[in-house]
Amino acid sequence: MSNMGSRERVFMSPIDLKWTVSELLDWIGADDARCHDERLDGLLSAVERALGSDADRARSTVVLVRSIVARVAAEAALRDLRLDELCDTPRDRGLEAVDAVRLAPVTLVTA
Repeated sequence: MSNMGSRERVFMSPIDLKWTVSELLDWIGADDARCHDERLDGLLSAVERALGSDADRARSTVVLVRSIVARVAAEAALRDLRLDELCDTPRDRGLEAVDAVRLAPVTLVTA
């Protein structure tokens, strides 16, 4: 398969720590591929822990998203929490994960 005539697009994630949990879930829900993007796992794990999950084992991106959605559905006030307000330390907030998603370009090749 030739790449001739293909064009590449590089994009960055718009995730911002000022987003609310609801905004994060809306962004993930807008494109099904995001629900499977393992680069989000660090951030989603941090959000899940901050919302009260006691799960310590590694979980898939889909499971993390579903867990957060279930928690927010059970307690609607959680959806308005900002990502940067959820935890006290940068590691707990998943800052490394946000930076990795925001700074790591993804190249799409379209024919």
